[in-house]
Amino acid sequence: MFKPRNLQYYVQLRVGDPGLSASFIPPINTTFSAGFGAGTLFALNITETVSRSSKQLGAVRGYTVQTGYLGFPDSWLLETAMIIYNDGVYNGTIQIQGLVQQQLTEVAIVGGSGSFRGARGIVVVTLVVDQLPLRTFRHDVTFF
Repeated sequence: MFKPRNLQYYVQLRVGDPGLSASFIPPINTTFSAGFGAGTLFALNITETVSRSSKQLGAVRGYTVQTGYLGFPDSWLLETAMIIYNDGVYNGTIQIQGLVQQQLTEVAIVGGSGSFRGARGIVVVTLVVDQLPLRTFRHDVTFF
């Protein structure tokens, strides 16, 4: 079982890669509600450091649904995801869900399996590289 209280890794995103599908669910009615209801599926690599070529630790797979009715900057996303993690010592999944916002994103850990069985806590997501088409997010994980 996972003993440390904290964990950190990086999520690598390349806009336009096949691991990101913006056509999962179309917006409900763009005339009245901007992108409200639009869904995106994703499958992204996670790495040990900010470098895309650093050791791969697993993947994060899930979906987001646009919940902002007015569009940017009110473009909040509901995210549900599964983190598949294996650093050679700890191996399992972490399930997360929460509201992704422009400034501070903090999502809840709602479960886990393997080394993370029954996990609870939070994940703070920080954008650390924003050089389109590349984006890298740091996940600072705190278990309770």
